Amino acid sequence: MNSQLPSLAQMLRCEGIRVTILTAGLLLKAHSEMIAASVDDVIVSLDGPSAVHDRIRRVPGAYEQMAMGVRALRQVRPEMVVRARCTVQKENHQSLRATIAGAKETGLDSISFLAADLTSSAFNRPEGWGEERQHQIALNAEEVEALDSEIEQLISQRSAELNSGFIVETASKLRKIVHHFRAHLGQIPNAAPRCNAPWVSAVIDASGEVRPCFFHAAMGNIWTQSLPDILNGPEALRFRAHLEIAADPICRRCVCSLYIPPATE
Repeated sequence: MNSQLPSLAQMLRCEGIRVTILTAGLLLKAHSEMIAASVDDVIVSLDGPSAVHDRIRRVPGAYEQMAMGVRALRQVRPEMVVRARCTVQKENHQSLRATIAGAKETGLDSISFLAADLTSSAFNRPEGWGEERQHQIALNAEEVEALDSEIEQLISQRSAELNSGFIVETASKLRKIVHHFRAHLGQIPNAAPRCNAPWVSAVIDASGEVRPCFFHAAMGNIWTQSLPDILNGPEALRFRAHLEIAADPICRRCVCSLYIPPATE
């Protein structure tokens, strides 16, 4: 962990900016007091029930370490919001209901699901994934049918969690996870989600590069230009002017869209 995290978080919070930590949760217990004092909320990666989570993380006891970290945060700051995020892939596609049960048992405030990103160059993989790695994560035709069944059972059996917001996605959005894997197999066309991320947000990565979202190419770097100059510069203006979400091949494969409705909507 960056030793300057508390001061960096404080700088942002003094400007009225919320600070969220996304983490595997392995160090939450050791740093619970600092995290509770420094950030607004936490999102932990939850890949499945205990055995599935540990297998995906390749860390024996990872699930219990995460759970102990959540309990430690609750002891320091009981009201702190701690949520779970589960990336659906080959290893956990039949464990979504068990993952929800684990999130509730751990005392998490909510859980969200998204499909594994199989093709982009985002998330520190500039060359993307080759076919072998995609095959390890993507679902085959039989597994897609099993996922479809799992999600339909989730929707019918977990209506209370859906209606209460404990499961963040709607039934329609959960079904889109199945569509994503069907499209990867060529069974159906890719369809872009509703998104206005490039117009309402920006991504600044650890190297200082500024992107319109996680998946599109960088438009500049904050080490050589100011953020306003990048976002309002000719390259960014040209990109937004010509971007058609529904037709763009990167957008059509997107698994992590953002839509912030205008104030008049």
